Amino acid sequence: MNSFAVQLPIAWQGTVGSLIAQTGLVAKIVLVLLLCFSVFSWAIIYTKWRRFKTLRIETEQFLRAFRKAQRMAEMNVMAEHFGGHPLKSIFEAGYREVTAQVGDPGGALRNPAAVARSLQIASSEQLSRLERNLSWLATTGAVAPFIGLFGTVWGIM
Repeated sequence: MNSFAVQLPIAWQGTVGSLIAQTGLVAKIVLVLLLCFSVFSWAIIYTKWRRFKTLRIETEQFLRAFRKAQRMAEMNVMAEHFGGHPLKSIFEAGYREVTAQVGDPGGALRNPAAVARSLQIASSEQLSRLERNLSWLATTGAVAPFIGLFGTVWGIM
């Protein structure tokens, strides 16, 4: 029997805790590093899951209000109830461009391409906000297996 294992409390012998206690410094660093990657990743995943769940419900409400509105000005008033929803920001960008072109109600659009561009820019901005921290998950997914492989090779050596 290993002399180090005898020093461990009886409850720890033969457990994951005893295995970790018997590892070297490099293995412990690898395990802590992987644990940190895991905790941060799960926190991001949970946060994104909650955000998308909320957005799905609010999107249905926004689209229902949008379809119900008879005029854009009416929808602009209703949009105030949707806080920081991405569709609200996209609608407001399009509404600003349309009102800048039309001026008085009933006028014709002078440049529909400018409205489309305004909507595309607002859409890209909102997509960038929704994708925030996803690069961390991609990096973790790419790097963590190699860190684990390094720990395995180090342990075998």
